Amino acid sequence: MDAATPPPARPRIEGPGWMRVADLPRDTMAHPKAAPEHGIRA
Repeated sequence: MDAATPPPARPRIEGPGWMRVADLPRDTMAHPKAAPEHGIRA
């Protein structure tokens, strides 16, 4: 039943981290080494 109704808050935080980066664009500039880890092209 968990797979049928996944929580909208879990996948967002436990996701790949793209949402976190999109919400914190300053983090990408402050951490250029983390950009490739999040899948961002600098």
